[in-house]
Amino acid sequence: MKQRQSVRARLLEQLRLGLERLLLRGLHYRLLLAAFIVLLVASLGGLLMLLLDPGFDEIGESVWWAFLRLSDPGYLGDDEGLVGRTVSTVVTVLGYVLFLGLLVAILTQWMNELIKRIESGTRPVTLADHVLILGWTHRTPSIVLELLRTRERTAHFLERRNASMLRIVVLAEQVDDAILAELREHLGSYWNDRKVLLRGGSPLKLEHLGRVSFENAAAIILPGEDFSNRSPGVADADTLKSLALIARHTRGDAEKPLAVVALYDENRSEVARFAYRGETEILATDHVMSRLIAQSVRYAGICAVFSQLLSINEGNAIFIRRLGETGKTFGELRPECPKAVPIGLIPSGDRHPLLNPEADTELDENDLIVFVAHSYADCGERTVGSDTSGSINLSEWRRPPRPQRLLILGWSRKTPALLREFAADNMAIDVVGLTPVEDRITALASYRDLALDNVRQIEKNFLDPVTLEELEPSGYDQIILLARARMGYEAHADAATITTYLSLQHIFSVCQTQPKLFVEILEDGNRSLFDDASDVLVTPLATSYMLSQIALRRELASIFTELSRVGGPQLALRPLKAVDYPEPIGFDTLATFTEQHKEIALGLLTAAGEVHLNPDRAERLTIRDGDQLVTLATIKGLKT
Repeated sequence: MKQRQSVRARLLEQLRLGLERLLLRGLHYRLLLAAFIVLLVASLGGLLMLLLDPGFDEIGESVWWAFLRLSDPGYLGDDEGLVGRTVSTVVTVLGYVLFLGLLVAILTQWMNELIKRIESGTRPVTLADHVLILGWTHRTPSIVLELLRTRERTAHFLERRNASMLRIVVLAEQVDDAILAELREHLGSYWNDRKVLLRGGSPLKLEHLGRVSFENAAAIILPGEDFSNRSPGVADADTLKSLALIARHTRGDAEKPLAVVALYDENRSEVARFAYRGETEILATDHVMSRLIAQSVRYAGICAVFSQLLSINEGNAIFIRRLGETGKTFGELRPECPKAVPIGLIPSGDRHPLLNPEADTELDENDLIVFVAHSYADCGERTVGSDTSGSINLSEWRRPPRPQRLLILGWSRKTPALLREFAADNMAIDVVGLTPVEDRITALASYRDLALDNVRQIEKNFLDPVTLEELEPSGYDQIILLARARMGYEAHADAATITTYLSLQHIFSVCQTQPKLFVEILEDGNRSLFDDASDVLVTPLATSYMLSQIALRRELASIFTELSRVGGPQLALRPLKAVDYPEPIGFDTLATFTEQHKEIALGLLTAAGEVHLNPDRAERLTIRDGDQLVTLATIKGLKT
């Protein structure tokens, strides 16, 4: 008896497992199971009627009778007799429960799975000449926004590709409602589901790359991360693997898309180019941002100028245009551009820009001219050069005072590169943070050209107001407040920065003078909280500006790099005094005076922190104490 029960239980268990495997195979098998159940019920109902009702002579006729009652309850009124009505009622009720209920449940589940699969972004796209962003980081929404906001440069990009619409495809590790909501909120009125597509997958897997039509993309952006708990080496390794996958699996001799790559370590740039072996622009983000920070120390307030130049939709930006000039010198070009400031050129057949060239540099008709202008169209307007001679003597070219004592609050990946930027400057530097000094020394060891004689490493928690006050911050000439990249989340990092900033302001409130303060933050929405800082740099946003614009016009990469490197052409600030300019003065006159010192005048940075680049030539500028002239100067060494 027990043996029979055991056999029966085992058979039932095998039957159950078989049904489970069948249901998990997909929609077709579920529909097949539903059809089998319907056929079984119809067959049993027909058999009962054949046995109990003498009106049926054939099994086929009785089964058809049962199937009609099972699928349509309207036949109930046609039945007569107790047996017929009883069987008909039972079959009809089972039809509602099994046939309709089971069918609706299967189709509903299939529809939910289909919608979920579509939302997960696993279905491939069939696009060409699109901009592909590999990876979802805090930079990604800003990159997408800048691409959508850029108008004229996008129009020229599409014209070169014979495309009618800019399409952006983002490959994220996981696509869900949260990511979609974040992107839509960030884009605001620029959101367009025809232009922006999200797909789920990893840039490290070829099958996932295939979902985003990587071979047919016009440009591929690998945005990297400013804020990550991962080792920089691991993050860069992932980027290099993605580049190698794309290069390896591009069909035949097909032209590879332009790869715009953000790396932590600039030493891996050549490895990245070797791995891809196609058109590649590498942005070593830590080093570029460190150079911008160093420039803000040398010229307090210069970050506001960089911010305007990097964003193409706010004020002036950098444009590149071929004018077809020949037989003319660069010095003759400047007075003929009423709405733009030419700052250099990219010689024909060369990729390296020549910024702030000598005035007698001859132009070729195929040279690309680099401008600072409001729009691309302004770069093409020409007029007869005007005489701007005057009687003002600028023989004394003033420079802002450089700090002698510098306090760096925070240790991050950027700190070693930042210390290298100050290696030749004669200043005493104190670096304060919780990172153990031994770890810092290890990180600095790879910078063989870095002299640390004037650098003091202090291991203290400056978030504590008492500890911060013990550092006597008011005794420094300038303070750099770096974002705390190890806090695990951008909002928390900026919250810590705001806390330190408020503590500093409280300390300075009882001091007659206070140091100039540079602040690095990670979220643009927090910029307004630092009114008293001389410079605020949102490093993820600045990086996003660069990556998006390089994807549309690759020549900008060398210009951004050139402007941020140590030595060579640099943005500079020259203090002005109202006593030297008793009457309002035209910008062309200032530009002519600036040429005496072999620099190019770009505009004014007012004492209130307002940036006026490329001002209207008809406007007469009133110079006030604290105003500074923004110029492009060629620096022979680190010191100016």
